[in-house]
Amino acid sequence: RKFAHTGSGIGTTHKDLTSSLDLTEKLQVPMHMASTKMQIFHSGKSKCPDEDNRACAKIMEDIAGA
Repeated sequence: RKFAHTGSGIGTTHKDLTSSLDLTEKLQVPMHMASTKMQIFHSGKSKCPDEDNRACAKIMEDIAGA
């Protein structure tokens, strides 16, 4: 289990999700799953700011109690 230096940093994907959701809001397009994903990335960025996207697995494990 390696969560750092494996790919795209969590901050980069968080930025991309923010841009995408801003556009969908302007276009009035519902993006239910993307909004949920964004909340997971908010948590991941807070808990693991220096890790990669895979760190979001830790957030899901915490939610599931695993």
